Amino acid sequence: MPMPMPNEIGTLRALPSGESFFVGSSSGVFFINTVRRAFSHAAATANRHRTTTDDSRANRRPVSLPPPEDCIVGPESHVDDNWSSVTGPSPEGNPTRPKATGDTSWFLDKIENLGELPDQAVAKELLITYFRTWHPLLPFLHGPTCLEELETLYARGQATKSNSLSTAIMFQCLFNIAKLDRPDLPALGQSQIRSGEQLMLALGIASLKCDLGSIHALLAAQLYFVATMDLRAASTTGGLVLRSIFKSGLHRCPFRYSHLMTSDRDMRKRVFWSAYTLDRYVSQSLGHPLGIQDSDFDVCPPGKGDLHQPVRPLNGTDEGTSPKEFILHLPANHPGRQNTSPPNSSASLQNESRESSVHVGEEEQQAELQEANTVGAEFVSQRRRENQSVQAQFVRYSQLVGRMVEMFHKSIHVRSASRQNILFLKADIDAWGNDLPYPSTTLFAQVNDSEPQSVTLNQDVFFWVARQQLLLLVNRPSLSLEPTSGEFRHAAQICIGAARSIIRTLKSHINSGGALFWPGFMSAVWMSGLVMAFACQLKLHSISNAIM
Repeated sequence: MPMPMPNEIGTLRALPSGESFFVGSSSGVFFINTVRRAFSHAAATANRHRTTTDDSRANRRPVSLPPPEDCIVGPESHVDDNWSSVTGPSPEGNPTRPKATGDTSWFLDKIENLGELPDQAVAKELLITYFRTWHPLLPFLHGPTCLEELETLYARGQATKSNSLSTAIMFQCLFNIAKLDRPDLPALGQSQIRSGEQLMLALGIASLKCDLGSIHALLAAQLYFVATMDLRAASTTGGLVLRSIFKSGLHRCPFRYSHLMTSDRDMRKRVFWSAYTLDRYVSQSLGHPLGIQDSDFDVCPPGKGDLHQPVRPLNGTDEGTSPKEFILHLPANHPGRQNTSPPNSSASLQNESRESSVHVGEEEQQAELQEANTVGAEFVSQRRRENQSVQAQFVRYSQLVGRMVEMFHKSIHVRSASRQNILFLKADIDAWGNDLPYPSTTLFAQVNDSEPQSVTLNQDVFFWVARQQLLLLVNRPSLSLEPTSGEFRHAAQICIGAARSIIRTLKSHINSGGALFWPGFMSAVWMSGLVMAFACQLKLHSISNAIM
């Protein structure tokens, strides 16, 4: 008799106001209910076997626990459906409506404090903190350009507000994100974001344009909502981001278009993969369907740009649109490129490809020489490789998260969580984990007397916790099976080991002064605590070993 497959489902809450909120199973809401039922059953059993109970215990009110959805994404925030609450009443007493013009300066006035800048020294310190902490994972901005833009704003003598909507959104979100990790800096004052609803109004206007500046602003806003754990707003903003990406063609490999500058191709890739990784994080956290499917794009992973050649026009066709040319943008080691050549190709076309490759090489060399005049080409090249490596690992992690959402949490009518597919997924998770550099032994050592570390990304801690969290996510569905089954027992022990590792690693990281900037750390610890409590309740793990 075949064993039942693990099967998790989400929850839907309907409110009297007509609103409804769905939290899908990949968020862990099903497992939370499983743990609650286990403890409720244990409490009911204990009450039945209790022989004597005093009156005070008998009359004690039951503890009111929050709904499981609130444990994941927090309580719902209700938006007042009244335009005047945001824009203010007009002199005639009627709500002020937006003007149907291309000028957005009126909008900055209506959104309170949007674009306000803090003290210049504080602003620069916050921007540096942001790039040290968040930029390696999500490099959708160019650091020198942002610093130059910020200095220009202050140099103009208008150190109070930016006239550009996208720039105003971007800088204000970056300042507020960095301030979360730098409570020692002065308060932001008028630059503090006080209303997510007002920020969302500004994002709707910014999303109408199809330029990188607007997408930068949208991504910065989504990251702000992620950092503050306002996941529903992050999901809504992510929808604007993805649609803007489709309209701007960022889901197509930029190396297919020769008219793009080398720096533009690099930035377009970085923007796309930043949006991709944020989409995977938000979708898994809320249990929502993925915003972009892997079959919808052909952008090659980070760090693979040096394997491409820009596509050149063929027979007068538009660049990058001819199927005959598509093969040229594949990596040099791709089997299709090795074994297939475009139809009607000629020696002249091959010579042109070689010349374009040399031309691109000259552009890159010129860029390296320009950077060498300031900080040194070797340092710049090393830093670029490090940043590409971090984002590449984060992309691989996000791809695995997306596969788990697709496998375990699709509609129950089309789920493909066969045992063979699950084994392949687990093998790929192990392969990614084995490819990571093994963390040093100091990662697990408690250092209580060390000075606080600077606010920056600790790659060892981040990816070690990410690896253990993948083990939790891929084995958690098996915990919905009968506790007497072998699959349940095996999955429980793997989850116990991963949960212990997550808690010990982050505890050591905190004791050594490390920063817990990534909100995924909180969800990882929360799920680890549930696993440990569940295992102890079922007597699969001792309480003494669970206390760390």
